[in-house]
Amino acid sequence: MFIGVYVPPADSSYYVGKERDSNLQLVQDYIMSLYEQDEDVHIMLCGDLNAHIGKWDGNTDVDMVSDSDQDDFCRKSKDTVINRFGRLLIDICRFFQCTPLNGWFGGDKMG
Repeated sequence: MFIGVYVPPADSSYYVGKERDSNLQLVQDYIMSLYEQDEDVHIMLCGDLNAHIGKWDGNTDVDMVSDSDQDDFCRKSKDTVINRFGRLLIDICRFFQCTPLNGWFGGDKMG
């Protein structure tokens, strides 16, 4: 299943007066509901999540990610920042055992 998402940036006026300060929780809740309906569902989450995950590759501990791009088989990213939404997305990826694909393939091999 493909899920297309846009999450407004953390400092967006969209969140003023709202109960949530991130729509990533809604994304997580939706994915959870899909797994509750079918535990074998395969999901590809696409879109603009405004979540900066720096060089995190989906496998390493966030605090152990290095700035080295020496490894030929690692996710590349010119963005070294992990923002609040990025940490939420990393938590979601870990929970659902997902891996970010940007920075790995094709025209985005160099991040």
